[in-house]
Amino acid sequence: MPKYVELDTERFQQFLRACGFVRAVQGKEVIYKRANHHLDAVVVKVYTTIPLNRASKARERGQDAIRVTCAYESEVPFRGKTSFGIHKCTKTLRSGSEEAIFDRVYHRMREAFAEGNAWLRKNWPELQAAHKKAEQMVRNHRP
Repeated sequence: MPKYVELDTERFQQFLRACGFVRAVQGKEVIYKRANHHLDAVVVKVYTTIPLNRASKARERGQDAIRVTCAYESEVPFRGKTSFGIHKCTKTLRSGSEEAIFDRVYHRMREAFAEGNAWLRKNWPELQAAHKKAEQMVRNHRP
């Protein structure tokens, strides 16, 4: 059975920042986010398992795994929703070496970006229309 690893949270956060992610808070957890370069509304998120009230250590063994997702988050609704999940990667267990964990998280982030890009390709015409409509509504309501 692989050995559980207690992550050095500062090192993990440095790794995420080096990958272009920005720290944010969701609920009681520190997450890291990075927008898709084609459309900022498509965001990859890394749920770090680092609680707000104890930033020096990740959660204890068995309490959670690192999760990577891709979501649509915008003030401009798409099919009536302003926020929804696009893809959820397989959870990353904190086992093996720290380097192995970072490597697995990196591959999950790449997977999430690839899924976000595929979703954008599939929905691009409809997304463009929704965003143009929103821009036009803003312009029409300016005094």
